[in-house]
Amino acid sequence: MSRELGEKIIYSIADGIRNFQRRMVVLCGSEENRAQAAAQLVDMYVDSINRAPSMLYVVDSLDEESIGVRQLKRFRAALRSELDFRTITYPDTESVMGLTYDILVLDVVEELRPNDIGRLVETVRGGGFIVLLAPPLSSWTDNVTRFQRKLLVPPYSISDLRRFFTRRFIRKLKDHKGIWLIDLETESVNYNEPAGTKTKESKLEFPSSPVFPKGIYSMARTNDQIRALSAMESFLKEKKLVLVITANRGRGKSAVLGLGLAGLSSSAKGRFNVVVTAPSLYNVQVLFEFLKKALEGLGVEYEEEKDGEGLTRAIQTRKGRIRYEEPYDAAFADAKMVVVDEAAGIPVHLLLKIRKNFRKAVFSSTAHGYEGAGRGFTVRFLSALHKESKAPLLELSMREPIRYAQEDPIEAWLYDTLLLDAEPAKIEAEPVSVVYERADLEKWFTEREDELREFIGIYVLAHYRNRPDDVAMIGEAPHHFARLLRTSEGSIVTAIHLAREGGLDDDIIEQILAGFEPPGNVVPSITVKYYPPYKHFAKYVGWRIVRIAVHPQLTDRGFGSLALQDLCDEARKEGMDWVGAGFGATRELLNFWIKNDFIPVHISPSRNPASGEYSALVVRPLSRRAQKLVEATNNEFRLRLLNSLYDTYSDLEVEVAQLLLRSPYGRKKMELSLSKSQRARLKNYVSGIVTYEVANDAIEKLVKAYFMLGSGERIKLDDIEERLLIAKCLQGRGWSDAARACGFPPSKVKSMVRGIVARLWEGCGLFRG
Repeated sequence: MSRELGEKIIYSIADGIRNFQRRMVVLCGSEENRAQAAAQLVDMYVDSINRAPSMLYVVDSLDEESIGVRQLKRFRAALRSELDFRTITYPDTESVMGLTYDILVLDVVEELRPNDIGRLVETVRGGGFIVLLAPPLSSWTDNVTRFQRKLLVPPYSISDLRRFFTRRFIRKLKDHKGIWLIDLETESVNYNEPAGTKTKESKLEFPSSPVFPKGIYSMARTNDQIRALSAMESFLKEKKLVLVITANRGRGKSAVLGLGLAGLSSSAKGRFNVVVTAPSLYNVQVLFEFLKKALEGLGVEYEEEKDGEGLTRAIQTRKGRIRYEEPYDAAFADAKMVVVDEAAGIPVHLLLKIRKNFRKAVFSSTAHGYEGAGRGFTVRFLSALHKESKAPLLELSMREPIRYAQEDPIEAWLYDTLLLDAEPAKIEAEPVSVVYERADLEKWFTEREDELREFIGIYVLAHYRNRPDDVAMIGEAPHHFARLLRTSEGSIVTAIHLAREGGLDDDIIEQILAGFEPPGNVVPSITVKYYPPYKHFAKYVGWRIVRIAVHPQLTDRGFGSLALQDLCDEARKEGMDWVGAGFGATRELLNFWIKNDFIPVHISPSRNPASGEYSALVVRPLSRRAQKLVEATNNEFRLRLLNSLYDTYSDLEVEVAQLLLRSPYGRKKMELSLSKSQRARLKNYVSGIVTYEVANDAIEKLVKAYFMLGSGERIKLDDIEERLLIAKCLQGRGWSDAARACGFPPSKVKSMVRGIVARLWEGCGLFRG
């Protein structure tokens, strides 16, 4: 890179410093040229600012033989400046969340994963810059990253990669302002100068009579943070209160939560125990960091509890304890207050459970960002909260950036490139008719970006979590594709993301049995793993629904079911054997799939720690051969579930268990194997002679036999009656707990269960009066 070009870049970075904006430099070329140019640029920057800046360098792997490490060595050898230098690998990006750097160097030759790009770019402060070390521009689209390799499933190879996302990524680098795209091989340069107008810094307006110590407020950087601290003071006055804080990335919401907790802890009367939760422990490290800073500033002594990785897990003061709990555990934790950070990464139903467990709660979330669909959180959670919450509700939006200026060009590039701010189409009226369509993904990524935005925008609002990786997956993976419902006006109202699976050969099937987990192929792999006698199901080909969502304005109108019917019709015509889906098992979702003729075949052995849900797998067979195997696996699945409800699934929601046990398949008549003693005790129980506890072993066998029947063969029981059998007889809950789980009066539960068992016993033709 010429000295003259370097000086132009440094001048543009200096302009960024004046305007508190970031710049980006993309160096495309050979390994040696990239390293030399990057080192030259960093040295010139250090000379211009006359201090040692902080720098984060990210590589795919620290393997000494890797291209990334080789390039890192070249870079360090060419660098003459002293820096606060840190190197991490892409898998460790969560460890720098909340940290801030002057310079970020990303090696995108070996890895370009959108989730990581979203996290890492946001660590750079205004006045800093990002360097992308990229392949030669002429061959960039032919480069293969680790992320792309993971998208290749049998029988696909590298030549099958679509590279739609990569092409769009490069185009966005050319289109946006503040980005130097430099081809070191041809010396061609692409750069669009930003406007360079800095927003006037507003004067901080502190409250005249704060409740929190003034030292807490002095740590605030924006008036938004001051308003948030004032709102948190309300928890000292109110017995019940819910505070909801939303903000885009880089607005200091996690920091203000830590400051607010320090203020509450120091100002509260008596003990002050708080539960903090988030999708992961990493998400709350900034919160804990500012909590510690504030306590130190106030002269409050504290003890810190860390986990095995050195992450803060709890802070203990003289007043009480502020501790992290996994989201599901937080819903049952004992404390005076809960603080939920990055709430968009937690399902709405679990957020509402957490809310019900606490009189005082703070829910904070990114409005747009890589963690999840903050807009979906805002629309869906707040709507539910307004309906269900009886406590006063405060809502606060934080808009002032802390790390960089409001008009930062790199933020604009990031949000556009990763579709973080995608929105669905505006619907003026309910559509009269819709058309089922195949998505032309190449056109979406190259020409019709408005349609791609509408499609992704539906997920952003409908799902609690929407990752940038999903955008790249659908644009790169050869086995991923999309379907949609479109109105006559042209608006997309239903979005379906699909993956082709199956068709595995014997070698791969045997590897799965030995513990290998091939990329993709979720439905075939689980079938082979859990039902080895039916392993040949993996040879059958089907479509897995990765995601399906309906426009938020049109939910509960039947559009999702209509789309599924059209999809299954198309799949059948294409010769597919099955259509399947995996998801977090809730009553609403299970009901949707089951009413559309999808059959449960699996539930995970443990809950997802972030969502608190068990994962379920459902399949709709389309061919006769697939139907035989789905029937067999469903029978095996129900048998396994029935025998695990007392142990593995003792905490499974009874409504979920009830839906999982419904099936059009099953035995035609009840098959009971009772000893003479069991038969006699069961007869005495239904006759009212002995208590439930005397005959519970025989009752359990009877109830299991009932649920092994096909749904059409069962004695007619209503929902509450089935749920009581599951809660009491299969999960072994206490009488009061079983009644609560089913919404049934505890005073009547014993007589109700006896009556239900008597009907089952009589239905077996074994009742003797």
